[in-house]
Amino acid sequence: MAASDTVTMAMLGAVFGLTTCLSAQVREEPESPLDYFIGGCATGAVVGARGKSKWCLEQAMKRARSVFRNLS
Repeated sequence: MAASDTVTMAMLGAVFGLTTCLSAQVREEPESPLDYFIGGCATGAVVGARGKSKWCLEQAMKRARSVFRNLS
């Protein structure tokens, strides 16, 4: 069980870091708090998908959509 938890935490850290870095590069605004928010939304979506929680996945995607709408 501990190995499974470790893999999950490593995966979530990688998703957060990768999404945050990609968002900063795409938006061309390094160290913007919005990049970290987007990384958090992506991580929340992965947590929802991994835990098969439909509510968690829906909430993460809803917040991510609202952020992207406000960027336009």
